[in-house]
Amino acid sequence: MLRKLFLKLNQNKPQMPKRIYEGAISDFYYERAVKDLVGSKYCEIDLNEEDFIKHLLYKLNQNNLNKLVKLNRMSNKTISFSYNSYPVGKIKLQGRKTWMQILTSPYDQERIEDASNHEYIEAIESWIDFIKKQKLNR
Repeated sequence: MLRKLFLKLNQNKPQMPKRIYEGAISDFYYERAVKDLVGSKYCEIDLNEEDFIKHLLYKLNQNNLNKLVKLNRMSNKTISFSYNSYPVGKIKLQGRKTWMQILTSPYDQERIEDASNHEYIEAIESWIDFIKKQKLNR
């Protein structure tokens, strides 16, 4: 009787849409990328950051960029992203002010501020383009 009730409740519950990266990113790959973020003394990974990181890993994998991905938490809750030990950009998704730094050359940068998480995820392509342009995959 209870089983039927739970089945009925689960059928009426709205299903979360399947994320693009689900099934494409292994737990091992994700855990290896966020190992420095997990033990951070500044803050834990929130849902927006987790979604962003999984999209980042998915896009890197899609573009055959399989070198070392390094994510570090800074004291202002910003995540610094390096690819193959070369800095690519930073993103801050926690707090009142959110922003994303995109390097356009080794000496110049662009900055997106107070955008939605979806807009930050779309800007991952700029990081991918920077990696390809700088030939960091060698």
